[in-house]
Formats: sequence, structure tokens, C-alpha cells
Amino acid sequence: MAKEFVWNVVVDDVTYLVKMVGNKVAVNNNEPIKYTKLKRVTGKGANYEVPVGNKTAILRITTYAAPALILDGMDCSTGEIYEEPQLPWWIFILIVLHALGFVFLIGGAIGGAIQGCVIVVLMNIASQNNKSTMTRLCTCAGIAAISLFVQYLLHTMIFG
Repeated sequence: MAKEFVWNVVVDDVTYLVKMVGNKVAVNNNEPIKYTKLKRVTGKGANYEVPVGNKTAILRITTYAAPALILDGMDCSTGEIYEEPQLPWWIFILIVLHALGFVFLIGGAIGGAIQGCVIVVLMNIASQNNKSTMTRLCTCAGIAAISLFVQYLLHTMIFG
């Protein structure tokens, strides 16, 4: 089942319910439309204009973070000023280690699929600024270590 995101947006003292399920967005339970059909706004990542009342909110879709709805520079899910998710420097070290693991361990389609999935997960965890740096670092390092170990096991099973 597709993940659902819900935002309560107040415009001119009227509350609007903006709901995103999968790749479709609906305002106040109107007919859902694919966000790719909305007007695209330039910027980092995929940004789309969502009409909410007499204002326009920005729906921001990224690979490594949950979708965000931004109205007048405020994140509609937290009510705080929207800040772009930043990847910490240490995540790039883990990505390079995974690239080396791809080259030296299993390679090929299986290794590429494992590497791609793990890197997206690592980027997602590393960009979650609501958790402490140590928690994110330990979680990412653990996932990276398990991934490399699984690749090593696959390498020994396939190549002997």
C-alpha cells in the first residue's frame, strides 16, 4: 500500500486538508491528481505548485527525504521555517566504501541492486535532522557493515 502524507494547511483562517497518497495529491478530498500533472517549479529536487485556497504551496519531492509541503516558507508538517535537508559529510565516506565494496566484492546486477538500495537508505537516514548525529552515524555504519557482510557472503557463495 502506498504511503500517505497529510497536511492541515490554514489559509485566510480556513483549514484545508492536503493529502498525498502514492503519486497523487488531493486538496479537501477533491479528485486526486498526479503531482507530475501539476506545474513544476525550478529548484533543487522536484518541486510542484499545489493550489491551496488563494495561495500556492510547494510540494517538494526528494529521493532521500519524505515529501514536504511548503507554504510561505513554512513547512506545513512542523509549522517551522522550512530548511533544506542536508547530507552530512560522513555519509559520502560510507558511499565511497560501498562503491569499493561493489568493485571488489560482488559487482554485477546483484551487487548494483544491493548498493543502490543501501545507498538510498543511508541517504534517507543521514538526512533526518530530527535525530542526533551519533544515532544517525551509528545506524548508517551498522547498515553499511551488514550490507558489506551480506555482499561478502554472496561473493563467497557465488565465486567460492
